[in-house]
Amino acid sequence: MDTNGKRSRKYLFRVIGVGILLATILGVNYIASLCFGQVRVADYYKYDLNRLQQENTAVDLVIVGASHVYSGCNPDVISEEMGIGEVIDCSFAVGYADGEYYMLKDTLNRFTPKYVVIDLPWHRFQENRDPAAKLGKYLSTDRMEWRGRLDYALHCFDFVDWVNLLCPMYRYGDSVWGFGQLKRNYTSRKAVEAGHWAEESKRAYRKNGYLWSARSCPQGSIPVQESSYSQDRFSEYNVRYVRKMCKLCQEKGIPVVLVTIPTTLEDIYGTENYQASPDYMESFAEELGCPYLNFNLLRDREEIFPDPMFKDRLHLSGEGSVIFSRIFAGAVQMALNGENTDDLFYKNVEELQKDVHRIVASNGRAVPDGNGTLTVEAKSLQNEDVTPEYRLVLIDAKEAAAGAAPAGSDEEGSDAADGAGAEDAGVEGAVGSAAEDDSSAADAAPESQDGQEIRPWQEETTFTVSESEIPKGYVLRLEVRQKGQTEAEAYTNGLTEEFQISKDM
Repeated sequence: MDTNGKRSRKYLFRVIGVGILLATILGVNYIASLCFGQVRVADYYKYDLNRLQQENTAVDLVIVGASHVYSGCNPDVISEEMGIGEVIDCSFAVGYADGEYYMLKDTLNRFTPKYVVIDLPWHRFQENRDPAAKLGKYLSTDRMEWRGRLDYALHCFDFVDWVNLLCPMYRYGDSVWGFGQLKRNYTSRKAVEAGHWAEESKRAYRKNGYLWSARSCPQGSIPVQESSYSQDRFSEYNVRYVRKMCKLCQEKGIPVVLVTIPTTLEDIYGTENYQASPDYMESFAEELGCPYLNFNLLRDREEIFPDPMFKDRLHLSGEGSVIFSRIFAGAVQMALNGENTDDLFYKNVEELQKDVHRIVASNGRAVPDGNGTLTVEAKSLQNEDVTPEYRLVLIDAKEAAAGAAPAGSDEEGSDAADGAGAEDAGVEGAVGSAAEDDSSAADAAPESQDGQEIRPWQEETTFTVSESEIPKGYVLRLEVRQKGQTEAEAYTNGLTEEFQISKDM
């Protein structure tokens, strides 16, 4: 009896010990989750959703997708225009289709919306080969409740993903430089949880997942970044998870509308075989019995969404998002009412191009020849009936930096997979200072700059320039215009040594 009692007590002590150890690990991990990593969009987002849930607020529309959604869909504007309750941007940078599914599933466990809209960027069904895209998994789990995170992890995570999920010290440790920073991270994270947010002008995040950007691309400043829609990269995996999203909504009796949120004309012109994407989207939506609205083919989009309505080549600016959200609300309401929306859109890219009468984008590179000269190679995107002319001018390097358009970054990082690529630590970090910097950069960006012409207008796409012709503190500016015009329509400041080509997705 004594022996059995000792064994029982020994077993009990072991169980208690294991319990204490697990509790300690969980406690340390919780504190680490607050200390490692700056305030992120996910912190604001979770606060908003918790508030909506606690106040039993009606959520009538959930919009699912990647950074195009949180940059382009203004919840307040959409809610007002449609005459409905709260709207949630259920979105994250570098949007993986599986992450979108589990994030939607997590949201529908908490709310019962009347409608769901799912964004399908042109590359949604392309296999994502960018290693940085994996970070989208972590960004989506950051926004979920624990049961949603575990559901996603159990179905889709490998070992490294689990380590990133469970160990903030591993995920953020290389970006932490001292106790002071840990303390600041902890204090700021707890402040957000308590609803004590930085003033609106100090942060990009606004409401229910929506991010505002004061950044704006001067007309003609969008750089050429080439992509392609390829059947070789078609992803059945992504198709399966979009189907799962639609099925999940249908099982709950929630109508679904599929959309493509607008990107710049450069993104359309710069994507080889682009038309194959909307063609597939149309057939996919028809098969599922869902309306599909491709706002990239919005009629008269040249007048509605000029370059300054975008913050970069892929994402709408704050001002652009307000305009788009009004159009979005009206079109989605028509689709939900069963009305025909065909007149709102061009039938295809070829029809769209007939209303484009400008050089869409430009880029160039300066290649050292090794003998004190540079060969400058120019590139531009335009309709086939347009003959471009190029020239080189010298401009002040500081002015060039102020006027340069961002290539593809946003407040959560640049997501190349999304069309946009994200680093994580400050991925969603710098929600305050970065947004403030964006604003000042946009204000400083001129739409045109005078410069000293060093090579006159020509149709040839190459120039030879002596390095001695470029004084210290100056850079080359490539300008492009249509033959017969007098003004440049597109430009590139500070030519790089290679074209800016998107990573293979």
